[in-house]
Amino acid sequence: MAQQATAALASSSWNWSDAWSFIKTELTPIPGRGWLVARMTIAATIMMLCIMTFRLPGAALGAYYTLVISRDSTHATVEGVLTIFGAIALALVEVLLGATLFASSPLMHFLWVVASLFSTFFLVSTATRYNFATSYGFLVIVAIPIWDFPGSTEVAVTSTLYAALAVTSGAVITVALEILFAALSGADPIRDGVDHRLELVVTFLRSARDPDRETKAKLAQYADVGMGQLRRLLVRTEGGSEEYARKAVLMGLTGRLVDLCAGFLASNTLIAEGDQERFSKIAARIDQIRRCGPVSGGKVEHSRLFPAGHSFVELLDSTVQLMSDALAQPALIEEYTAKEDTPSVRLLKRDAFTNPEHLKFALRGTSAALICFIAYHLLDWRGLYNSMATCMVTALSTTGSSRQKQVLRIAGAITGGLFLGIASEVFLLPHMNSIVGFTLLFGAVTVLAAWFATASPRLSYYGLQVAFAFYVVQLRTFAPDTELTPARDNVAGILLGLIVMWLVFDQLTKHNSLVEMRGALVRGIRTLTAYMREPRGESRAQYLKRARTYRDSINESFLNVRSSADAVLFEFDENRAEALKLRTNVRAWQPQLRTLFLLQTTIAHMRLREPGGSLSPVVEELLMRCVQKLDVLADTLEGGTPPPTAVGTGEGSEGERSPVAAETRSSKSVAESLVLDSLVIAEDLLRQARSASEI
Repeated sequence: MAQQATAALASSSWNWSDAWSFIKTELTPIPGRGWLVARMTIAATIMMLCIMTFRLPGAALGAYYTLVISRDSTHATVEGVLTIFGAIALALVEVLLGATLFASSPLMHFLWVVASLFSTFFLVSTATRYNFATSYGFLVIVAIPIWDFPGSTEVAVTSTLYAALAVTSGAVITVALEILFAALSGADPIRDGVDHRLELVVTFLRSARDPDRETKAKLAQYADVGMGQLRRLLVRTEGGSEEYARKAVLMGLTGRLVDLCAGFLASNTLIAEGDQERFSKIAARIDQIRRCGPVSGGKVEHSRLFPAGHSFVELLDSTVQLMSDALAQPALIEEYTAKEDTPSVRLLKRDAFTNPEHLKFALRGTSAALICFIAYHLLDWRGLYNSMATCMVTALSTTGSSRQKQVLRIAGAITGGLFLGIASEVFLLPHMNSIVGFTLLFGAVTVLAAWFATASPRLSYYGLQVAFAFYVVQLRTFAPDTELTPARDNVAGILLGLIVMWLVFDQLTKHNSLVEMRGALVRGIRTLTAYMREPRGESRAQYLKRARTYRDSINESFLNVRSSADAVLFEFDENRAEALKLRTNVRAWQPQLRTLFLLQTTIAHMRLREPGGSLSPVVEELLMRCVQKLDVLADTLEGGTPPPTAVGTGEGSEGERSPVAAETRSSKSVAESLVLDSLVIAEDLLRQARSASEI
């Protein structure tokens, strides 16, 4: 079933049977999903009861916040409480100070609205702490309509403080429950997710000649679901940390192992007895990696089991070898960085004021929300004010450029606002006379929305939009309400916000996902080569600053590649075949690129220990050969045609690559070995890119 769903998305057309297969695959339970949905439902329901009991006005976003807040480790959750409080305090100062100072002048009030919206979307794009951006943004967006129709300053201040209380309550309830549940279960979703997949691969390899039905089904399911949910969690919890690169590499390689095994199963290839023995050796190496802790580092055997090649066994071995390479890299922050150079926690990304993409995103988001602001004033339709909150909610999950995500949001708004929200007011709420019945209804809808929200990124946006639309409709009063006009206005506001975001982000930019995927990949490779060329110079501190900026930009590019690759599956235009071909290649190349990036990070930190910042002439020469290969790789991807093969030394074929790959590591320094590993990876990537462009 899972393979059928993937094939459906990868085909040139998609019928209803394919769609149903895809949805069934996305909604199939995976380990930890039920527990996560239960925690989300409990937090949202408790927040709803607080809204009803204490009669908190305009608190729908507080309930929604319990679903989107990052659920990470216990330490990060406790740390997140202070982050949330700081964001809310900053938002309160901005709202109360700005609104009260400029309330008497319509022009100044309008400029304050523009500035508030810009700061919100700029933080969404540049903040290193997801909780900070969401807390600040939710409060500012809720407060703007309050000060548009204040009645009196006292009423407006009171309503603003209530809005702050709602967002704070949602955050506190969520983090308190997460601390409690973490103490009870001791689970780490990233570690457990990676380990479970590796365990599944080991189980399959040890019984590859006759795997059981459950193993085959789980492999197919994990291949379809992918690593998107874990990757988003990693970005939210450790996006600015020094260990992010290592964990991202291991996560990507784990996904590649699953894809390889699932693809091998789908091919129905017969396995010889000798191959089974080779599978068992690879399984033993993966078990060693699991014991060391794939997301915490450790010492593993650092050599190939079999010669390099392109059979299934050799691809498995090369992938496991890349995992060993990643684990073999030292803890960079501890070994190569002096105590006084340890980076402090940053509020904004290092490229916040240098990367023009952040400014473009903030301007587009501000324009979308401002259009909604002007629309509900011109139409004198106050019920449309939720359109601005919709722009904020949309911005949290994507840049808005994917048509697929906008379709999911519109479908979610119709489901949550019309079919569940308004329909329940017509058919169910008139028969409810206590909070118990409404709690059951609220819990049931939240479970449904949370289950979709915990699917892969291909479908999760639908669940979040269902919850948002339902909460906005149902939590506007403190008792069952059967008046349909406010519900209609809320749904209309949500749809207005979605349409405006689609127009501003999608229609004003003509790039599709294929162009974005290729562009992000090329930018990542070119930034990597710039990172490799960067001289240390005289100032060690300045080199560290530049290196960290490069690393952030490369990580951001790789994340954008994955996001665009997911969106490709949902675009059915004349470029679909080319886009699917590139997507398949990118999914295979990215773990290698990430490993190459991790090796270069180690080499860059080695420069810090050398007088003058230069490594040996041999290392520098090999490094420039690697840079040349990557430059040609970027040219190949950018131009779509294979360039001349005479670049540096070695032409990229397996036979020409073998002298470099076969050089004895025992006589090499650590730096030379790392550069040789990098050169092998670069040559292999270039060979694959040339082969793909010639097809």
